[in-house]
Amino acid sequence: MTRSDGILSFRALLLVATLTGLLFGCSSVPKPPETVVVRQNRAAQLAEFGNNHLNRGLYAQALQFFEMSLRENQAVDHLPGVARSHNSIGRVHLVTGELDRARVSFETALAVSRRHGLTLPETQSLAGLGELALRTGDLTGARAFMTEGLTIVGGNDRSLEGSILLHNLAEIEMREGNLGEAVRLAERALQHNMAAKRYEEGAANHYLLSRIAHRSGDNPRALRHARAALAYDKRTENSPGIAQDLVAIGELLAVAGEASLVIADYLVRAADVYRALGWPDRETAVLIRAEALTMGDADTVRLIRARRGQSDE
Repeated sequence: MTRSDGILSFRALLLVATLTGLLFGCSSVPKPPETVVVRQNRAAQLAEFGNNHLNRGLYAQALQFFEMSLRENQAVDHLPGVARSHNSIGRVHLVTGELDRARVSFETALAVSRRHGLTLPETQSLAGLGELALRTGDLTGARAFMTEGLTIVGGNDRSLEGSILLHNLAEIEMREGNLGEAVRLAERALQHNMAAKRYEEGAANHYLLSRIAHRSGDNPRALRHARAALAYDKRTENSPGIAQDLVAIGELLAVAGEASLVIADYLVRAADVYRALGWPDRETAVLIRAEALTMGDADTVRLIRARRGQSDE
């Protein structure tokens, strides 16, 4: 038998088996799915794992999950997933201070999105590049990215991407001293996030509103927003946010003339969060700040110094 004869015989057997299954098979056998999305689903699951680790401050693990998600998306040429994965990787690099790598990731995602008409990841990329510009102090560049993103979003600034862009524009307005406009934008973002039950983003909005209120000299309002941020960050177990909120509350209580022991309580709790995250530099910095804010109370300072001794172990 030649090779071609063998192939024909195999195909004939395959046809017979197929026909047999059609004629005599059980009618309850499910039809095969029209589209197979196993790897896309796996990529989405890996991305969710990455987001969970990112929220917990476990950045190395988050990066691994996002890179695995990218590979799954690339394996099946799922371009929306590829763009989203690059954006997620950029977020990790941004928060860890690897700004050059963050830029490469966001620009890669932006190029893929624009080449294939993917507006959702395009706005995510623009938001990421805008945040990167904010980190480097380029307010003009940041505003350009955010404004372009909002133009793409159009009237749908209620979306997650639109709310992030509003939040970042509020940050720009605050830095430029336009506090009234900053409040308007941040409150709009907060309203959208609360309506959609996006509590982690709402916590960030409250934290920004606290900073704006503090700049305007309204310490009670700043404290209310900081406490709200803490409540929502706890609700979503956003550990880095929790630590940040605790520090802010401690600082604001010091401005209000609160008792040293109360101030120290918030700052030491923030140090505990940083210790749990494995961030010793931030833990030490917070304890040093706690000592400075409570210097007039010898007993409290003694307690803080004892806690600093634990952090050095």
